[in-house]
Amino acid sequence: MARGLRRSLCPRSVSLRLISLRAALGAAALWAAVMPGRVVRAEFELRRVVGGLNQPTYVTQAPGDDRYLYIVERAGSGGGTLGDIIRYDTVTRNRSTFLDLSGSLVQDGGAFVMAFHPDYATNGRFYVTSMVGATNHLDEFRVVGGTPQFQRTLLQYNNPRTQHTITWTGFKPGASGAERNWLYVNTGDGGIQADENGFTNRGQDPKSVFGKVLRLDVDPAAPDAYPNDSNKNFAIPAANPFAADTTGKLKEVFMTGFRSPWRASFDRATGDMYVGDVGFNTKEEISFNKNDAGFNSGRDYGWALREGTIPNPAPGKGGPSPGSLTRSTSETTSTSRRSPAATSTAGRCRSCRGNTSSRISSAARSWRWTSTATPTPRRSTARPRGSST
Repeated sequence: MARGLRRSLCPRSVSLRLISLRAALGAAALWAAVMPGRVVRAEFELRRVVGGLNQPTYVTQAPGDDRYLYIVERAGSGGGTLGDIIRYDTVTRNRSTFLDLSGSLVQDGGAFVMAFHPDYATNGRFYVTSMVGATNHLDEFRVVGGTPQFQRTLLQYNNPRTQHTITWTGFKPGASGAERNWLYVNTGDGGIQADENGFTNRGQDPKSVFGKVLRLDVDPAAPDAYPNDSNKNFAIPAANPFAADTTGKLKEVFMTGFRSPWRASFDRATGDMYVGDVGFNTKEEISFNKNDAGFNSGRDYGWALREGTIPNPAPGKGGPSPGSLTRSTSETTSTSRRSPAATSTAGRCRSCRGNTSSRISSAARSWRWTSTATPTPRRSTARPRGSST
């Protein structure tokens, strides 16, 4: 959602009772009865899985293990420290603390996402993104003797603002060989708004870490690409678009032109990549990288010249569309406008411009969708409001 809706959606700590909710969408069945021959959407059943969470930002499962849910909580119970990762047993419904993070939390900071290595069952490695103070972190942990232990900081850098941070990370499903160690990382543009003094187009600058999708080789045995930089501890995938560059472009950059790419996902059947990028004032964007011959070519998605498929509406910031833009993005329009000055109160964002807490469930709940009918494949061209930052 664009900036205007965010102030009323800033995260709050919520305590809930466990309840049972079942919602069947009977309209589809009725439509089929009165309109034979038409495409019928699948029915779904909505069930509560777990409640009583504190600002959950992400839920995932370890490869090959469908019993346990791992739920990332952004903040600690007091609200001023990083949260933790909860391990929830879907059979016994018991929960335990899998990893307790430490560090101070400022504004949009906190713990965001965790990703398990594809070979987690044998190597025990997983990765966590967070923002401590105004410093972005991507850290590697390893489970040893049943206990997660810190291994190394893969990437660490400071943000100009405490928004548009390092957000999502994950591996490409179905990867084989060396690609099983290639970790994808989303980075925001740093949080300075396009209509403010000091804004620069970091997203389309391949020499800048901001506003990108990065791709790192996290094989511990691979040579460190930055042996003299303690803030970078990873290798470079050979297929990265700038892997052989000698002009100062960051070799870890995989895609460019993002504002705040809060989430990403891969199509497990095709390997296509989708990135949800938060809009400025007018457009929200889903960026699409088709798994074809150009997948590794370093595709650009337009920000800060473009917001979705239109010129950036900030005065003097708009520009021409890259040639592939109109086929690589989907957008939805917001008609709201932000408040000219967002202020702080306890438990709210001090400045919610360019950020939304819809990524943090407003009801602090985790849900599971179960299909009760055979769906018809359909590609959406717009996303629900409130699904990114």
